[in-house]
Amino acid sequence: MERSVHLDLFWSYLSQNHAQQIFLNVALFIPLGFLLANIFIAHPNRHLWIIFSGFAVSIVVEAAQFFTYRGMLDIDDLVSNVLGTVVGMLIWQIVRRIKPHKAVSWLMIGAEILGCVAVAVPAAKSNISTRVTRQFDFTVDSVYGNDEKVNLTGTCYTYKRATPSYEIFIGEAKANSTVEGNNYQAAGEKIEEKAEVRIKFRGYGLMPTGTYLRPTEDGISVEYVAGDVKEPAGVPDNAVLKAYNEEHDVLIYQDGDRLLWLIGDSNIDRNTEIIYHIHTDEPEKLPEHRVQYGFDNRGFRVSVDQKAANELDGIDHYRVFQKEIPEEYRVTAVIVGFNTDGTVTWTDSFRIE
Repeated sequence: MERSVHLDLFWSYLSQNHAQQIFLNVALFIPLGFLLANIFIAHPNRHLWIIFSGFAVSIVVEAAQFFTYRGMLDIDDLVSNVLGTVVGMLIWQIVRRIKPHKAVSWLMIGAEILGCVAVAVPAAKSNISTRVTRQFDFTVDSVYGNDEKVNLTGTCYTYKRATPSYEIFIGEAKANSTVEGNNYQAAGEKIEEKAEVRIKFRGYGLMPTGTYLRPTEDGISVEYVAGDVKEPAGVPDNAVLKAYNEEHDVLIYQDGDRLLWLIGDSNIDRNTEIIYHIHTDEPEKLPEHRVQYGFDNRGFRVSVDQKAANELDGIDHYRVFQKEIPEEYRVTAVIVGFNTDGTVTWTDSFRIE
């Protein structure tokens, strides 16, 4: 969320923690070197042209990252990218000596590209709601509306860095926002149906906040799950629904200093682990074995940690599980999910009030 430049030559090569970054930067430019070797096959100075072209493409990539706020302009990345181009050129020369036919070269290009995609795509995949929950804190303190406008106030800030300028959207429409420090005021057009409040930081696309506004007979209510959810009777009056999964018939509430899991799916049992990651803006206070990860990792099995539904009077159909929210550090967000036979089958995220 801010432009970054790193001009120290070979800093990542001298570090013990950036081997994967170097490998990926080299690997992703190998197909380019292979392709350029085919393009400049008849050029008398083809080696120089290949290296120069790889350098030029890398400059474009780094500049794009800088101007779109999507990465760091890093001189070591230039070195790694050019090195990848050279490796691709050398592979082409070896292949050409063994199998000079052009079809083989193009087949190799395709294989190189598919290999790099296989490496890059899993590294890039990320649940956006999980990522956003960890990046910034957003709350609505008050909301009211009339026949023309919706007005809301609250706080919004990013963790561990200065909060860049941002705009607030209610549904698809941009609201008129005023920001003073961590606090904001926003006024948007009247809403006719449930709409999510979203944030657009400078240089980023629209990001979800997990906060929804719904028009009611009495005004506007604030909710934390998408869609319409039929809540069961017997839930404590002050409990706030935070996550809902219709497929597995699961509802998760925050009730003061505890979390409540209501699980109706009978298939969630012996082979399913309920996992939840607790995030904080005080990672130094986490248990010693979790400090390096920046979040607390917890979970339970339905078959082992069984709690009867009658612990909360009046809740039928659901098995109810109660877990205390830690007090030793300030909890900001929770990522919940199921792990069935080693496979994550559902994840969702929400903020702690």
